[in-house]
Amino acid sequence: MKFEKSTAAKAALNLTKEIITACGVRFAGTESCNRAGEMLKQELDRSCDHTHSEEFEFHPAALFSYIRVVTASYVLAAGLLFFGWWAVYTSLLVLLFGAIYVHLQFYVYRGTFDHFFPKASAHNVYGVIEPVENADRQVIISGHHDSACVCRYLLRRQKFFPFRIFALVAVYYAALLAVLFWSVYRLVSGTDPLISMWIPFAMAAGSVVVIPLYFMYIDRKGSPGAGDNLIASSIALQLARLFGGEKRERVLQRTRLILLSTDAEEAGLKGAKAFVSRRQEELLKIPTSVITLECLYHLDDLKFIVSDCNGFVKLSDILAENCNSIAKARGYPTRLIKFPFVVEPLTQLSLHEPGSMPVPFWACLLN
Repeated sequence: MKFEKSTAAKAALNLTKEIITACGVRFAGTESCNRAGEMLKQELDRSCDHTHSEEFEFHPAALFSYIRVVTASYVLAAGLLFFGWWAVYTSLLVLLFGAIYVHLQFYVYRGTFDHFFPKASAHNVYGVIEPVENADRQVIISGHHDSACVCRYLLRRQKFFPFRIFALVAVYYAALLAVLFWSVYRLVSGTDPLISMWIPFAMAAGSVVVIPLYFMYIDRKGSPGAGDNLIASSIALQLARLFGGEKRERVLQRTRLILLSTDAEEAGLKGAKAFVSRRQEELLKIPTSVITLECLYHLDDLKFIVSDCNGFVKLSDILAENCNSIAKARGYPTRLIKFPFVVEPLTQLSLHEPGSMPVPFWACLLN
């Protein structure tokens, strides 16, 4: 079976351009995003044995609320300290709430506070190509078709973005530790530590770093989402054309291929979670491998990641090493990395180990 790489690459780029031209910005839960999913499904219909569009509910504004909650928590906690020692415990509770909120909503994508935000509907689309014989394993290739809102600090001077984030984290947790020390000291001794008079002013000075981050995201402006991550869904469609279709010789003997484009990834991996939650038994029944394409921009930046979800989810070392070896043998400049906390240009593949799918597997589907 001959595979024309240049033709397939051009087809993937053309499809990406076509969908962006037709649909524009694709915030999850909007009509434009739903239309993009329908276009992808129509393409999958041509090559797959069966295709599906699955609706699920999610809370669009919940994920990126973390930045406003954490900055507002800091400012409120700093202000409370100027009312005297009696407010130090309240200030500590406010800071703890902000830290817990950002951890659950953003770092591990638990969605604990999602239900405080309005609901919307989104749609995953996927196609299945069955093997010639009964399937004894399956491979999922996934991307996502929703696009992200714009971060104003990435519009210019991008190299300073990590420093802004690290500054926020450093200032916030320094304040939390200082107020915690003050609270414990007073609880034990009944008096204030000597540094207590400086803590409110130090936190007020830290507001210069914290407050601008409240306005980090431009809510009404979205990105076209070509590299993040419509091109990945388009590549999955090219694989569907390669392995499926009525006129094409079937080469998959015992491996089922699932081509998946999820929605609401930019809202906290909601599409991936919905996809897996509805078919956990099915996915565990036979060995299943997942290869997720994400942020495909430059070949020189191609990497295979071995951890995901801000580093809190372990991925498959074996699958990553195998894919990395295959890529290197064909002359591609790849390497293995852990999920990078520092923002950098990144073309990456998330990989999940075949035959073992521990919860939260959904977090491994999309980074």
